[in-house]
Amino acid sequence: MRVTDLGSSCCPKCQSSDITYRKKRNEYICEDCDAVFRSESAFTPLNVFLSYGHDEYSSFANRLKEDLQARGHNVWYDQDRLRAGCDWELYIEEGFDWVTREPDRGRMVLLMTPHSLRRPDGYCRNEVARALSRRVRIVPVMVAWVEPLLSIAQLQWLDMRDCFPVEEKRERYASKLERLLLALEQEQLDFGGARSRLEQILEPISFEAEANEHLLRFTGRKWVLDVINGWLANHDASRVFWITGGPGSGKTALASWLCYQLRDIKAFHFCMNGHTEKSDPKRCVLSIAFQLASLIPAYMSRLGMINLERLVKESNAKTLFDLLIVQSLIESCPSQDENIVILIDALDEATDGDGNELASFIASQFIKTPKWLRLIITSRPEPLLQHMLQSFDPFIIDTSSRENVSDLHEFLERELSKSARSSSVSPQAMETILQRSEGVFLYAEWVRQELESGRLTLDRVGEFPQGLGGIYVQYFARQFPDVGRFRAEARPALGLVLAAQNPLEVGILSGALGWNDEYKVKDVVESMGTLFRIVDGRVEPFHKSVRDWLSDPAKAGRYFVSPKDGHKALAAIGWDAYLRFKTVRESIRPAGAAALSPAETRCLEELPYHLLKCGEECDKEKLRTFITDIDAFVVLYWKNMYQLLGCWDAVDDKAWFVRTCAARLGEFEKRSADVGRTGRAFHTVGLFLYYLEMFGDAEPFLEKAVRYYAGTPDELMSATAMNDLGECHVRNDKYDDAEPVYQRALDIRRRLLTNFHEDTADSINNHGHVFYYRQQYDQAERLYREALDIRQALFPANHPKVAEGCNNLGVVASAKGDKVQARSLYRRAVEIMEACGLDETWEAALYYNHLGGAAQDEGDLDAAEAAYAKTLDVRCKIFGWHQQSTLPSLFRLAKVHALQGKQERVMSLLSRIPPELATQNLRPEIMFSEVIGVANGFLEKGHQAQADAFLEEAERIFTRIFRTETPALLQLLAETASYFEKQGRYDLAAGKYEKTLDVVAKIHGLRHPGTLSVMHAFARILRLQGDRDKAFDLYSKLIRIGESILAEAAVEGGHDRGNISKWTAIGFNEIAFHKHVPGGDWRSAEAGYRRAVELMAGAGEPVELANLELNLQTVLHCSVQGANLEKVKELTLFLEGKGDPRAAKGRAILGAAQNPPG
Repeated sequence: MRVTDLGSSCCPKCQSSDITYRKKRNEYICEDCDAVFRSESAFTPLNVFLSYGHDEYSSFANRLKEDLQARGHNVWYDQDRLRAGCDWELYIEEGFDWVTREPDRGRMVLLMTPHSLRRPDGYCRNEVARALSRRVRIVPVMVAWVEPLLSIAQLQWLDMRDCFPVEEKRERYASKLERLLLALEQEQLDFGGARSRLEQILEPISFEAEANEHLLRFTGRKWVLDVINGWLANHDASRVFWITGGPGSGKTALASWLCYQLRDIKAFHFCMNGHTEKSDPKRCVLSIAFQLASLIPAYMSRLGMINLERLVKESNAKTLFDLLIVQSLIESCPSQDENIVILIDALDEATDGDGNELASFIASQFIKTPKWLRLIITSRPEPLLQHMLQSFDPFIIDTSSRENVSDLHEFLERELSKSARSSSVSPQAMETILQRSEGVFLYAEWVRQELESGRLTLDRVGEFPQGLGGIYVQYFARQFPDVGRFRAEARPALGLVLAAQNPLEVGILSGALGWNDEYKVKDVVESMGTLFRIVDGRVEPFHKSVRDWLSDPAKAGRYFVSPKDGHKALAAIGWDAYLRFKTVRESIRPAGAAALSPAETRCLEELPYHLLKCGEECDKEKLRTFITDIDAFVVLYWKNMYQLLGCWDAVDDKAWFVRTCAARLGEFEKRSADVGRTGRAFHTVGLFLYYLEMFGDAEPFLEKAVRYYAGTPDELMSATAMNDLGECHVRNDKYDDAEPVYQRALDIRRRLLTNFHEDTADSINNHGHVFYYRQQYDQAERLYREALDIRQALFPANHPKVAEGCNNLGVVASAKGDKVQARSLYRRAVEIMEACGLDETWEAALYYNHLGGAAQDEGDLDAAEAAYAKTLDVRCKIFGWHQQSTLPSLFRLAKVHALQGKQERVMSLLSRIPPELATQNLRPEIMFSEVIGVANGFLEKGHQAQADAFLEEAERIFTRIFRTETPALLQLLAETASYFEKQGRYDLAAGKYEKTLDVVAKIHGLRHPGTLSVMHAFARILRLQGDRDKAFDLYSKLIRIGESILAEAAVEGGHDRGNISKWTAIGFNEIAFHKHVPGGDWRSAEAGYRRAVELMAGAGEPVELANLELNLQTVLHCSVQGANLEKVKELTLFLEGKGDPRAAKGRAILGAAQNPPG
C-alpha cells in the first residue's frame, strides 16, 4: 500500500507507531501488523523516450505509451512525433535533446525483441548507444526473448514476456506495469533476487564511459573484423586472439566497437593503468563472471548454488577464474554450439611493477577452459607480455599499413569537414596531417579537438606537431613557456599523479604539496590544457601515453617528471594514515570502518607499494613494521595479497618475519575479545605462508586458527581452516597428522552440508589422499569411491570432478597391481576431459601421463607413445619448459621411443630442450632418473651404443644448462656412474665417479657428507676394477676426513654428524672386510669393525648397525676369542625380520656352532 503523507509516522492500517523504514526498498514495515507501505512524495512527471521495434509487438509499445501518459508522464513516441520525410537520425537526436533537457526527469524504456535488437541495423541499438553517451537512465523490458545488448548487460531487465498479447493477459500486464513504474519513478530495479545477489557480491565494474567515448566517431576497421570472423569460424585456431598496437593506435576504440558488432562477445573488461579496480585481476574475473551470468541463464543458476560470499572473500584471481569461469561454465554449459567470447582490452595496463598477474593466468589457465570459450585481448607489444604470451601469435595493428592509413584518412575527411572553420580539406593539407600523425588515431582525434577549439587552423598545417611526442612537446611549451614555473608548480603535482596507483584525489594532492586550498590544484591541472583532467574529484591523464612520455627523460626533456619523489610523498601520507589507523584500531571492524576516510584508507592500502617504489631509499624499517602489524596485514591480505608478496622480497630474514608475526599475534590475542576475528588473523598469516610454500611455518598458525574458529558459530569456516592445515601436513609428509584434521573437516561438512554436497565430496577425496600416501590402499579406494559416487550424483557424467575421481581410483588400482583396471579408469578420465573440452589442462596432462604409464606396463608401446606425446604437448603449452613436470614428460616419451628402437626420435626430443631454463623450478633427482630410464630402454632392446650416445648428448645439454660445478650436474654424473656400474662397465663408471668427486669437492669441499659418499662409491669401483691399493688409499682418506670432522666440537657448516659418522663407519668396514679379513689380519679387522660399530651407533641406521655388529661377531668367530652366540642370534633375527639377505652370515655362525668340525 502507499500513503501520501506519514503525518505522525504511524501505520495507515493499524495506526501503530512501531514502524521500521527500509532504505534500500524505500518502504516501511509495521512491526505490529506486518503491513508494508510507502510514502509517496508529490508526483513528478517524467520524460520517457520509448524505444521499440516496428514488428508484431508494436501494439504492446502503443499500450505502454498510453498507460505511461495516463499515469501523467510525457512520452516520446515515434508515431506521434515523426513527420513524413523527416530524417530519422535527426528525430533521434531531437528525442534525446528533449529527454536530457531535465536530466533528473529523463528516462528511456527499451522494449527488447528480436527485431528491435537485430544486428547490425536495429535502430534500438543506436538509440541505446545515444542514451548511454547522454547518461540517460535506461529501463530494459524483455517483451520477446532476445539476447540483451552487451553494453547494458549489467542492467536488470523486467521480464514482460508473459504479458503479450495484453488483451488476453491483463492481470499479469497490470502487475508488471506496477513494477515498471517503480523502476521508472523510484529507481527500484531489483526485478530478480538471484541477479541482485550476484550484483551485490561480484560488484561488476561499469565501462559504459570508456566504451561509448569511442563509438560515436568510430571509423573503419572492417578489415580487422574480417580477420576475427575468420578466426571464429576456424575451430582449429588458437582460442586466444591477441591484438597488439602502439600507443594511440585505436585499440580501445576497436575493442569498444567489437563489443558492439560481435554477438559472440558475452563479456568484456577494459584495464586502466592507475585504476586499482579496473587493473585488478580479481575484479576483472568477478566482473566477467557477472556479465556472463547476465546473458546465460544456466550459468547464473550455477553461480547461485555456490557460496560466493566466502569464495570471493577468501580466493585470489587465479582460484576465482578456475572456480567461477572454468568449472562453473563446464557444469552449466557442458556443450555449446556457438562460441562464447570474452574481450579484455589494454592488458598491458594491468602490469604492476615487474609482473602482470592477469596475463600470467591467461597464459597458464585459459587453456583449461572449454573449447567453445574464446578470448580476444588487446595490448601494447611490451616485452613482458610478449614473453608471457609467446605461445599466441599476435595480430599487429601496423600504423603504416595501407588499411590503417585508409581508415585514418576516412576519419579525418569526415570529422574535419564537420568543423565550422573548415568546410573542406585540401589534399595537400590532408597528406600533411596523415604524415605527421604517423598513423596514430589518437593524433587525429587531437587534431579534431584542437581545430574545434580554434587552437589550430588548417591554413597552418605546416606547424602541426610530429606524432604524439610532438603533441606533448607543443602542449607543454605552449602552456609553460616559463620552465621555472613548470618546475615549481606543475612538476611536483605531476610527480604525485604519475606515482599514484589510482587517479589521485584533489584533496590528497593539495595536502601532499602543502597547498592550503584545492583551487590551486585545479588551476595547475587546467594550465595543462586537455592532457590532464579532473573527473569525480580525481586527477588523471587523458591517455596512458602522456604518463609514459612525461616519465621518459629522453622524450620529455626539460619537462621530464620523475615519479620517485611522488612515491616518497605518497608513502609519507600512507604512513600518517597508518599511524592514525593504529590509534583507531577498531576501524578494521565494520562498526568502525568510517574511522579513516576512503582516501586515507586507500593511502594506507597502497603504503607498501609506494615504500617499495622508493628503491634504494625505501624505508625498510617502516615496511617491516607495517607488514608485521597484524591488523594492517589482515586488511591488506584480503584487499590485495599481491602487494604483500611484493613486500616479501624486501624481507631479508624470513625467519624473523615468522617469529615477529607469532609475537604480534600473541599480543593480538590478548587485546581481542572476538575469537572469530582472532581466528581469522591466524588463518590469514597461515594462508600467506602456505601460499609461499613455507608449509612447516604455516602449520602452527593454521592450528591456532582452527582452535579459535571452534569457538565461533561458523563451523564451515573452521572446516576450511582444517582443510588448509591438512594440506600443509600432507605437503610436509605428516600423514598421521593430516588424517584426523581431514576427518574433523569431513565430519563438519557431512553434518552441515549433508553427504551430497561438492565440498563434502572434496573432503572425502582429500581424506583418501592420506591413506594412499600411507600405502593403505583399501581405505584410500573406499574413500575415493565414495567421493566419486557423490560427484556422479551431483554432476553430469562428463564432468572434471568425475574425471578426477576415476583417476584417483586408477592410481590405487595401479598401486595394488591391477594394471588392467588402472588403465581402464585412466582412459575414462581422459575421455571425460576430452568430452568437456578440457583435454589441454594440467589435470588432463596428469591423466594422459598415467594412461601412458599403464599402457607401457602392459607392453602397448603405441598407446603409451600417443598418451605421453599428448602429456608433453599439453605441459609445454601450459607451463613451457620451465616447470618441473615438463622435462620428465619428455624423457618418458623418449623411453618409449627407445623401447621401439627409434633413436632418431629420441635425439629429436633432446634437441627440443631450450638452451636456457629456469633451473630453480627443476627437480634433478626426478629428471635424471628419467634420463637413465631412457638409456635402460635402449639396453632392454640390446642397443648399448645408442644408449651411450644418448647419455653423452644428455650430459652435454645439461652441462650447458646447469653449468659445471652445480648440484644438478653432480646428480646427473652420479646417476650416470651408477648406471655404468650396474652394467659391470667399471672403467666407464670409474671415470664418471672421478669426475663426480671432482665436482662435489669443488661445490662442497672435502669436509662434507656428500663428498664422503662419492669418495666411497669411487673407491668401491676401483676395488671392483682390481685397483685395490688405490681403493684402500681412498678409503683411508675418507676415514681421516671423517674422524677429523667428528673430533671437532661442532661439525663444520652445520652438517649432520649422523651422516659423517655413517660414511666414516663404512670406510672402516670396507677396509676390514676387503683387506684385513682376506689377509687373515683378525686383530686389525676386529679393531676396524669395533670403530665402525661405534660410529654407526651414532648415525641412526639400525639395519646397517646390525650388519656391522654381525661382521664383528664373524671376525670373533674366526679368531680364538669366539663369537657371542646370543648376540649373533639376536642380530640374525633382526635382519631376517627386515628381509635383509646379510642375515645369512649369522645363520652360518650359528650352524657352525651347532655342528663343530669332528
